[in-house]
Amino acid sequence: MKSGQLNGFTVVFCGVYGLALVVFISLVLVTTSCDRIKRLFADCEYALRLQHVALAINSPDEIDRAFKSLGINRPQSIRTVDEAQEYLLNASAKVGCEDKVHSSYLLGVLYLRQQRYPEAVRFLEYSVQVHPTVDGFQALAEAYERLGKNERAETMRSKAKSLTVE
Repeated sequence: MKSGQLNGFTVVFCGVYGLALVVFISLVLVTTSCDRIKRLFADCEYALRLQHVALAINSPDEIDRAFKSLGINRPQSIRTVDEAQEYLLNASAKVGCEDKVHSSYLLGVLYLRQQRYPEAVRFLEYSVQVHPTVDGFQALAEAYERLGKNERAETMRSKAKSLTVE
């Protein structure tokens, strides 16, 4: 984990996605213990590791290796790549890190790919509500379109387009 100073803030970068957590020093000293900060960073790194491993699974042969690399026993019910990815991304969302938004986006895209459109909408809605992105709105538009909600899909496309204009 790398850290540095930026305009009186401590910036900590953790994980492969370059997640940056900015913590104002005086606020940390007044409201949060160092142990809690360390735990937060450890949780974030673990969440990102779960996401990274989940997305790296490309074939059923890689599922056992992925779970072993995380020190997790593979549940016997998991047989496919999609099931393994869903399990790990759900675990990532439950870790308690602030990166739940990214986990929600990844789960939404996974459910979209699996044609589980109501689940995709639920996770993508949360993702764009907390952190609006072009990709999030486009994926949400596709999910709504697949559900036959074309007006809602067009609204999401408009929101995606408005983010690219800015």
